[in-house]
Amino acid sequence: MQNSAEFLKLIDHEIKEQAVALATQMFEEWKARQGVPSVPVDLTQEGRVVKPFLLGGVKLISRKDAASLLGVSLTVLWRWTEKKALLKKRKIGQKVYYYYDEVVKFTNCVKGGDA
Repeated sequence: MQNSAEFLKLIDHEIKEQAVALATQMFEEWKARQGVPSVPVDLTQEGRVVKPFLLGGVKLISRKDAASLLGVSLTVLWRWTEKKALLKKRKIGQKVYYYYDEVVKFTNCVKGGDA
């Protein structure tokens, strides 16, 4: 009896995984048909995945994600934005976001030694 219960749990888990994979594939195909642009994904220095979101055709990321991509603290990011004007921010309500393309470009400059 216990073996059959374990078997059913295994089958249930496999069916859920297949359903998620199929739904993801269908969504990606729908996005391609609709012409939805794919948003690039970057890895931070800690290995976290950063997914920018689109707002009015502009890709934005959070303060935390920008700091992670640049490999600096939130304090350094604030200093680069407010004191040195190296990066531009966008406030939406009380929250601060950064332009994804600008952060990636700045990251390449920092890694290359230009900044």
